[in-house]
Amino acid sequence: MNFLTKAVIRGLYASVAIGAFAAAPTHAQTADDSVSEGEIVVTAQKRSERLLDVPVSVSAVTSDTLLQQNLVKIEDYATRIPGVSISSSRNFGIAIRGINAGGATNPTVAITIDDVPFGSSSALGNSQTPNLDPSDLQQIEVLRGPQGTLYGASSLGGLIKYVTREADPNEWSGRVEGNYSNARGGSDGWAVRGAVNVPLIDDKLGVRLSAYKRSDPKLGDRYNRTTRALVAEDINKSEYWGFRAAAFFRPIEALTFNVSHLEQTNEFTNSASTLIDRAQPLFTPLYGYFGNDSLSSFGESKTRLTQIKGELELGGVTLTSVSGWSAMLGELNADNTRAFSFALTGFPAGALFPGSPAIAPVYPAAPADAQVRLTDDRRTRKFSQEVRLSSNNDSSLKWILGGFYTNERSILDQEIYVSDAAGERIGSVVVFPLPSTYKEYAVFGDATYSFTEQFQVQVGARWSKNKQTYVDAQIVSPNASPLLFGVTRDGDLTRSKDDSVTWLISPSYKITPDMMVYARVATGYRPGGPNTAAAPSPDFDPDRVTNYELGFKGQLFDRMLTIDTAIFNIDWKDIQLQAQTATSLPFFTNGGKARSRGWEAAVELRPGSGWTFNGNLTLTDAELRDPLPVQPAPAPSLLGFKGDPLPYVAKFTGNLGFEKRWELGGDYSFALGGNYTHLGARNTLYRSSAAPLARRGNLRLPAQDVFDLRATLSGQRWDVTLFIRNLTNERGVLDAGDNQGTSSTLSATFIQPRTAGVTASYSF
Repeated sequence: MNFLTKAVIRGLYASVAIGAFAAAPTHAQTADDSVSEGEIVVTAQKRSERLLDVPVSVSAVTSDTLLQQNLVKIEDYATRIPGVSISSSRNFGIAIRGINAGGATNPTVAITIDDVPFGSSSALGNSQTPNLDPSDLQQIEVLRGPQGTLYGASSLGGLIKYVTREADPNEWSGRVEGNYSNARGGSDGWAVRGAVNVPLIDDKLGVRLSAYKRSDPKLGDRYNRTTRALVAEDINKSEYWGFRAAAFFRPIEALTFNVSHLEQTNEFTNSASTLIDRAQPLFTPLYGYFGNDSLSSFGESKTRLTQIKGELELGGVTLTSVSGWSAMLGELNADNTRAFSFALTGFPAGALFPGSPAIAPVYPAAPADAQVRLTDDRRTRKFSQEVRLSSNNDSSLKWILGGFYTNERSILDQEIYVSDAAGERIGSVVVFPLPSTYKEYAVFGDATYSFTEQFQVQVGARWSKNKQTYVDAQIVSPNASPLLFGVTRDGDLTRSKDDSVTWLISPSYKITPDMMVYARVATGYRPGGPNTAAAPSPDFDPDRVTNYELGFKGQLFDRMLTIDTAIFNIDWKDIQLQAQTATSLPFFTNGGKARSRGWEAAVELRPGSGWTFNGNLTLTDAELRDPLPVQPAPAPSLLGFKGDPLPYVAKFTGNLGFEKRWELGGDYSFALGGNYTHLGARNTLYRSSAAPLARRGNLRLPAQDVFDLRATLSGQRWDVTLFIRNLTNERGVLDAGDNQGTSSTLSATFIQPRTAGVTASYSF
């Protein structure tokens, strides 16, 4: 039997054994009176529809679920959504359905806040994920499989859509909330949130304001590199704060505007990564969990987004305009002495590549306790505009026609420099000022025709064109020129452009009004772009996927059981990769082919008496179909062979969750719930052939099992929730690496240890 056949049999057996797959709630509540209580409503196709009516694999999780269970970052809730894997909170660290080749390449997952694309489409920009606090979210929707027709570039694997709350012009409302938590072996964490909705003119004008501040538990400990003695505990601060203002305005019955502005700041110091002891079994801490010997680091990231959405009803059609202005700013200053120790020690002969000469230290007179530090400042400013015309009646034909434009400007400034122990600068090693631009133009259309009440066919297409520029400059200290094989250069302006056509076709059949089977063939692409001066080629090409999918979604037994399941096969060609020059400078290139196939299922069972069981599982087989390309000597090559798994993709992930609710009389109720998450073993990045270490293959991250519990006491307007996350204190590993094998340092990022806390809220 092939993998997919085995996967289906294994999944069916599991469903019989446990009764209902587990996990993150996939049901999003809305205020739409036309939708029955408990049904899922999504905006996946740029119109509000029941999930049961959408021929797309999509999950939704509400903000109430995130807040009650203290799931406030994407790393917290990603494992509870089918098909999603996380290696870091940067866009390029998120993969859906296994579409990830590792490295800091262009993102494979698109992100939008409402209908505004967020983050850079290019790895040269600031591609951070907006870890929005859930206080002013309505829900988070995750669309699996390529979404190139409606959402364009970088939706190669899928889309994450943050749906915010709109202002209500008719009803006063508000909510205040406080949260306290404590992580084992770490410090306390806390959060405060508040929101108020103010109607100003009935049916015409309303505003909504919200704000929050959150401090996550500190875990990182610092050790002395020589004596291995503990120096300081709980040193990695991470604080978030921000606000959002939204307004709804209807000047005439046919015209509405939704305007909003949000800001978020994350201020952080030091690290909670764990140094690994290479002399012991893999992932054994050198000092202790969350312990390292890095000296001080500090940084800040800021997110700002303003959007204006206008809708004009024109008889049987709606004209929609969505404008967005965003800014993503990030600053980091960190101790990187271990990674860049060559600035103090130099390189012996043959260390860079066979036959390379010995290279002296850049600053041989530096004191023994000198540091090598890295600064990384990233700034991306982006404007996007979408205009679309769509049908809004109940005729047999539903359609959307639109145009899209985006313009982003980015600057990445990096410097490696040497300082003394007090942080005073001794001298620079190298500075990289790297400005870039990205412009995209697109037109798209999507139509669904109902041949009968049961049978319909959806077709869509999109043409996209992008233009990019990049300046690869460097300012090299004279002492470092032998190391970097060059001196200061101003950098030449490199340009690139490419265009792509994406399309979809999806027939579906309604067995009953609440049960549907569908097939879907859809394509997606990732733009290419300009390269660094050290690269063998001045640019790299787009890569593309074709997704074949067969799905079923429906409600059975008087809506007691809800099922959403699909099997898929994705063919991927011209894979974008991050490679390295002989001097370890990164550049981008294209590889051959890969494919990902598997099965996803989400089930919710409500047998009555206050019981709810819900969950999901994912079975994925994602692998290279061609070996990774070999770089010309003396540059190292990535080690990847036909049949090797794609990075960070587990063959099996699953959740099992439950909740039991008791009505206590009056306005009081009590609920007890729990969740079990399994994440299978997976590989990290492809390794470099230049690795001087014995372990040249991919690092294999171990499987992990995490249990969460919660209990909620509710009144008419208030809730108090006690929660425990990671009850058994599982030492799961989120990521691990050593700079593709060229560094003597191996470090790992472990998941948060057992964390207990309480959340209290009051609504009015």
